[in-house]
Amino acid sequence: MTNILAVVIALVATTPLAAAGNLVTNALEARGLVLENLDVCDNSKTGFKDETEQTILCYVGNFLVRMLTELNGGEEKTSVHVRTHMLPYLAGPQGVAALLSDKASDPSCLVCMTDPKLSKATADLRRALDAAVVEKYDALGICYSTLVDRIINELPKDKEGVKLIPHEAFKTDPVRQAVGMFRALFVNHAYNTLSCRRTGGTGHSALFGHVIGNRLGGRKNVHTAIPDDEVGKRMGDMVRGVKNILHGRSGKEHGPAADYQDQAGPAEEAAPASMLDKFKSVVGLSQRADAEAAAAARAQEEAAAEAAAAANAPKKKSM
Repeated sequence: MTNILAVVIALVATTPLAAAGNLVTNALEARGLVLENLDVCDNSKTGFKDETEQTILCYVGNFLVRMLTELNGGEEKTSVHVRTHMLPYLAGPQGVAALLSDKASDPSCLVCMTDPKLSKATADLRRALDAAVVEKYDALGICYSTLVDRIINELPKDKEGVKLIPHEAFKTDPVRQAVGMFRALFVNHAYNTLSCRRTGGTGHSALFGHVIGNRLGGRKNVHTAIPDDEVGKRMGDMVRGVKNILHGRSGKEHGPAADYQDQAGPAEEAAPASMLDKFKSVVGLSQRADAEAAAAARAQEEAAAEAAAAANAPKKKSM
């Protein structure tokens, strides 16, 4: 098994993603293992209709599926090792260039090391994709460091949290694991599609109040800086999240994210509670998060006001 996978992985490293996926599928099926033929760059198979989401999935999946295939094949990988290799790839051209001269002693370093071989390998991995996909990804201005952290956080690890371990539900299907993972990432509204953290009152309870008030008053969504179609999407996520809690399904993500987590294994057992108590818990968490965000915003405003007052205060003349 190890020899077959070693050959497959070597071929994957020098083969475009779609063809590489077929090679992996054929090799695993020959050993009696079934791998769904799902190409992360084909939105008719991934189900992602948003062009930006599909571009990110395709580009990142080019790295992620290969890494998961190696991990599932028995290769040992620590989370630090994977992060070290993923960061320059997600950073794009600047990541490739930084690997030629960056140093850990530089407080403004991007990859914080010099590794010409990794720079070439990263550039080669980018060339494995269609040039149009790479161009679209590079133009997005993605928050790549945050995205790396979010991906690493979703990957199963050993009890020490050091080594990555294969996901029990996706040992023969790394492509579906990548697709499910990004479903979870994209519905988390603490971040935008580019994995940049949102600021301001975009929490569910604040959004709920704005939308209900506007609808009762016959107004469109004029009091929030969020398009109506986005409001509908978030409201749907919120309703699905409440249903997940009420039905005893656990998970820090709700909505389509449950697809990934439900496939990942059995839900955590929840202590018996009434449906009303569970609903109150969901609403309470949302309101608490909004209150904390509002308090942080007020603190920033007060600090800015104090700084402005200090700058405008007349200076005392020295004797």
